[in-house]
Amino acid sequence: MNKVTGPLCLEQATHEIKSLYLLKPLYFCHTGEALWDIQYEFFKPNMGMRSDSQNILILITDGESRDNVSLHSQHLRDDGIEIYTIGVKNVNEAQLRTIASDPDEIHMFSVIDSSFLLDIVANLTTNLCNSANSLALSSTKDVK
Repeated sequence: MNKVTGPLCLEQATHEIKSLYLLKPLYFCHTGEALWDIQYEFFKPNMGMRSDSQNILILITDGESRDNVSLHSQHLRDDGIEIYTIGVKNVNEAQLRTIASDPDEIHMFSVIDSSFLLDIVANLTTNLCNSANSLALSSTKDVK
């Protein structure tokens, strides 16, 4: 696992990301297990999660999970974690929809080949910034 720390500037983002974890492909078609591990090992205060920050998970996959993704993704969403899914090549789009937060039009992306990932960067960046900024706006309204 690689840990990247420090500020990450996105076009409209106003928040600093304290830590970003990049999981190496260790789960080999066991996305449900990976989602469970992410929830219970990474989205914790001792791992950098803050209650005043939007919690966002971006799942990138190039296949179909062999285990249950529905239960684990629902637990993440129930804990307030917003999930974006990006499918590359031969993905099961029904699974991507199951994992992704609603609405799918904002949270789910699919490309036919990794060379097309750059085509979704603008929309993904805008959606991520809107998500991050929506927490800031709702916090400002709560203070008034």
